[in-house]
Amino acid sequence: LMVVAAARPSCTDAPVGGAGLGARLAPTAASEAAQLLRPANNTAQELASTLAEARVSVDLFLAPRGYMDLASLAPLARGSGGEVHHYPWFSPEGGDGERLRADFARAATRSTAWQAELRLRVSCGWRVARVHGAFADGGRDHLLAPACHEDQSFAIALEPDGTEGSSLLCVQAALLHTTSCGDRLVRVHTWGTVTTSDSLTLLRSVDDAAAAAPAAAPAPAAGP
Repeated sequence: LMVVAAARPSCTDAPVGGAGLGARLAPTAASEAAQLLRPANNTAQELASTLAEARVSVDLFLAPRGYMDLASLAPLARGSGGEVHHYPWFSPEGGDGERLRADFARAATRSTAWQAELRLRVSCGWRVARVHGAFADGGRDHLLAPACHEDQSFAIALEPDGTEGSSLLCVQAALLHTTSCGDRLVRVHTWGTVTTSDSLTLLRSVDDAAAAAPAAAPAPAAGP
């Protein structure tokens, strides 16, 4: 589902209504300003969960010329496996129109796995601590992504579970999905590495980009 909006929702059950809008537009303290990075309520997240259960994903294309409560609207896309495209102070003549056209065309034509479910398995002695990305949570190692496409990625954080395990760490991800041709397939990816307790060896083997990605992934959604 692709939604294009140029103004904030005005219906009574929208994520942002009239109540409290003045405080969000003109915060009077640092604590109030921090609230601008958090949803006003759970309306969008609850709707996203309902849509994800029905295997519906939402992509938002927000092109306002004034105020729009992005923090309250974004969970509708993130919680259903979709994306948020934001064009603040939208100006068709200033290049925003071409960006919107290109982003919309890309979303409509890219390779996509439909009705996708991702299951994760790890070696004994380890467990999945967190997963970052746009999806509906089906459990610690089960993700629902109604539309899983080639521009999408997930960051997985692991932690020891307190039991004794091997020095060899393996992670397996199985993606059950439907292709655009209607075929139901499973794609399995298995990755392995050797763990170490030596700090120097650990520091020498760090991949900077891979280490920074999961650290940065939760920042936009978490707020201060």
